[in-house]
Amino acid sequence: MRVSRYYLGANMHGDGGALVRPVPQRVDGDLQPFSRSCIEAILRADVSQLRTVAAGDLPAELEDPSIPDHLRAISKKYALTGTFEQIDTTGGGLWMDEVMSHDPYGLYEFFVTEFLLPGQANAHAFLLVKRSDSKLTLLGFDIHSAADEGADPEVKLMPKALKGFRSLGPPR
Repeated sequence: MRVSRYYLGANMHGDGGALVRPVPQRVDGDLQPFSRSCIEAILRADVSQLRTVAAGDLPAELEDPSIPDHLRAISKKYALTGTFEQIDTTGGGLWMDEVMSHDPYGLYEFFVTEFLLPGQANAHAFLLVKRSDSKLTLLGFDIHSAADEGADPEVKLMPKALKGFRSLGPPR
């Protein structure tokens, strides 16, 4: 079965980590338009739009009145162009595992993807997306330097139970 180049399915563990696995390419059709609209809202610092799709701990985090200013400051710091490119995190290809034939939305708690945000200094935006019933929601995101793989995020609005996540994309 063909593997998505852009998404990994994830389940959280009790220790705050998450196990990620490749998912079928068929999730791209659902997740890509939603993920891209989330990135557009982040780049515009449109917290009102993000609130309409936020779930889990994110709605409370977005109540912080400094978030729009913080997002604009990040855009200025990196001199972001306002464009974005979804990062090929898996390389695609075939995955010969029976789990690939199962419904990924029933199997995984959420999906992760990462975008390159080009600028004078590039940044990455990391998204956690969930599908419940037929509704897609944003569970969290962070923005971090694309050049420094271990750098602390500039902004990190993630589920409290998730202790950490490493960048999926290569340094750029």
